[in-house]
This record gives sequence, structure tokens and C-alpha cells, in this order.
Amino acid sequence: MHKFNPRKRALLDDPKRLFFEDPDAILSEAGVKSGEVVADIGCGIGFFTLPLARFVGENGKVFALDTSPTMIKELRKRTINLKQVRPIHSQENKFSLGNESVDFVLLVNMVHELEDWKLFFKEVKRILTPGGRVCVVDFKKKKMEMGPPLKVRFTKNRLKRMLRQSGFSRIKSLSPLPFHNALISVKGR
Repeated sequence: MHKFNPRKRALLDDPKRLFFEDPDAILSEAGVKSGEVVADIGCGIGFFTLPLARFVGENGKVFALDTSPTMIKELRKRTINLKQVRPIHSQENKFSLGNESVDFVLLVNMVHELEDWKLFFKEVKRILTPGGRVCVVDFKKKKMEMGPPLKVRFTKNRLKRMLRQSGFSRIKSLSPLPFHNALISVKGR
């Protein structure tokens, strides 16, 4: 199983990411709104967490979850003045959030790291409100210099099947990204 090495966390803030993985464009198209409660699962050091805080505003809430204590420690420093952000050291398949407590879940570059995607998406579904949305952004299954090994990546069709099998519906692709698949779907019944 491939896991991102926290010692390489500086790569997560590489300004080049803005050209191929622009948080503002992705969050805007995903429909993140002021006042929403969102979860950035696999948040790392906050490349998407900080824009999410701006999108939801002071009346919203951003739960930023990561399994790495190192990532959460650094994120806490970065968000000390953002009252709407709550960094949480989390387990992979168990989140310390209430049932149906989150409007939107963001999963960037982390689905390929999951040990058990069925358990993981069951937990995502548990925390989402009825009609809540999940957005998956992950590396395309094609050879490139960046990202995880090719063997752990998923095709867009495979990601769609995973979401459908996990009880999500109305799955649609976001605008094309050069190196990533980007999907949004809604919690089903």
C-alpha cells in the first residue's frame, strides 16, 4: 500500500500545484458555499483546507482530518487564526464526527492510499447529511513523473464504480484536469 511520506510535506505546498490542481476552481465548481460544514479528509498541511476556510467563511466549519500527526501539527500552526478550521488527527476509517454532520467531503490525492475503500466510503457516507456531496480528486491512471506509483492509481470509471457501490449517486465529472480525475457525487439513501 502506497502512503505519502510526511517528510516530503513541502511538496504539498509547491506553487506549481495551482496550475494543475487549482483549489479555487475545484471548490467553486463543486459548489462549496458560505456557511457550510465541510471535511477535508487527508488534508495534509492544508493546501485545500485554507481555501475551504475562505469558501465557507466565518459562519462555516472546516474539519481537516489526516492520519499523520506530523501533518496535523503543521496544519494547526497554519490555521491558528482561523476559528472555522478544526484540525483532527484521525484514523483512516473512523472519523470523530457526528452522524450526518457534514455537508461536503473533499478527498484530494488520497483515495489511492486507502487500505479498505469500502470501509472508508461507508464512514464518509455516515458523516454526510442527506443530499451531502463528496468530491474525489485523484491522479489519473497514466504514467507521469509526479504522483503515486501507477499500480495504485484508479481509472475514472473505477472511481465511479467505487462511489456507486458505496451508495453515492448523480456522479459527474468536474472540468478536466491535466493529471487528475475529479468527480462529485451525492449521498444516496
